[in-house]
Amino acid sequence: MVPPPIRVDANARPGHNTSVMTNPEPRRSQLLPALLAAQAADGWISEAAAGRIAAGLGAPLADVHGVISFYDLLRATPGPEVVHHVCVDPACALAGSAGLRQKLLAAGADVRDSPCPGLCNRAPATLIETRGVLTAAEPDARDHVDGDVRWLTALCGRGRPASLAEYVASGGMRAYERALREPGQQVIDEIRKGGLAGRGGAGFATAAKWEAVAAAQGPAKYVVVNADESEPGTFKDRILLEQDPWRPLEGALLAAYAVGANRVYIYIRAEYPLALARTRGAVDVLRMAGYLGPNAFGSGFSIEIEVRSGAGAYICGEETALIESIEGKRGFPRLKPPFPVTHGLFGAPTVVNNVETLAAARTLLERGPKRIAPMARSSRPDPSSSAFRAMSPGQDCTRCRLASAWANCSSARAG
Repeated sequence: MVPPPIRVDANARPGHNTSVMTNPEPRRSQLLPALLAAQAADGWISEAAAGRIAAGLGAPLADVHGVISFYDLLRATPGPEVVHHVCVDPACALAGSAGLRQKLLAAGADVRDSPCPGLCNRAPATLIETRGVLTAAEPDARDHVDGDVRWLTALCGRGRPASLAEYVASGGMRAYERALREPGQQVIDEIRKGGLAGRGGAGFATAAKWEAVAAAQGPAKYVVVNADESEPGTFKDRILLEQDPWRPLEGALLAAYAVGANRVYIYIRAEYPLALARTRGAVDVLRMAGYLGPNAFGSGFSIEIEVRSGAGAYICGEETALIESIEGKRGFPRLKPPFPVTHGLFGAPTVVNNVETLAAARTLLERGPKRIAPMARSSRPDPSSSAFRAMSPGQDCTRCRLASAWANCSSARAG
């Protein structure tokens, strides 16, 4: 579905970049995708493959091996055809992962202990790796979505992903279409009035972050979506990306327009293969429908989205470590300051937001800050509100109901 052409004043806000998109990023930033592709082809990354990648990207071979050794899911030597990654973090441990591990070993399987794969509602959980590639877990009835206010998850919990047509019919993309008729600063002002705070844990005011990037100087600006959700017991972002990727994608487009960015990177942990596949598919559909690309809708605004996979590194959930990973380096956190809002991806001003934050931003802009503001205290959301809750154990236990660990969860017992 292609919306009718609209026009926007390219000079509505100083610094708003509406030029045809370019991709000036250094070749080195393709290192992790190249390594993942080599492993998918051969089951591991041979010395010859590493050498070809190093030569092709102009990177020292030592750096390539440094990146391979940093990530848990990259293989520098041939391994078993099939590996079972059994979660040993709290929810699965309580649900009997030790017994599952012993059963698999007794059956002759190759087993490796795994940190939380975000499948806590299916505990004890296991991921299967076949020739170096993780297999997507099939949709499951236990991916249950509940709550008295379903603003973020209205299209989730139906056993299948929502289509773009369904999303548009439910009011999706209206906020983006409307924003393109307005100055970017107006989008930021609406976010401020709604009092939206980041949903990744720190609770930093979203509008303040966007405004800092909008005001920063630089030849390029970026939006990075942090979907490296790795804390034990959290899987809200997985549910959103698997079942309704359109909502956070629209939020990312709104953020990009507001700050004058022309490129969005979505970094999804490798342990979420289904979320990766569905998000990539959704980006392709948005491009075909005219929401992405040069001169989107004839508005003068050019935007592109690239989905990146992690490779098994808990630390990449930290925003600067994630940025280092996208740049083709080992995912070590940077010293701060400077902060990403002025010196982020490729040294440029960068917005880094959590998946749920962007889904909430889109909802705020669609419904209006007057309806959202009462659910916030100053710049921080009311923790008792379920309006901006997706499905996050430890944050909203009354909504997630972990079937197998519920009885042992102290937060649940506390109500």
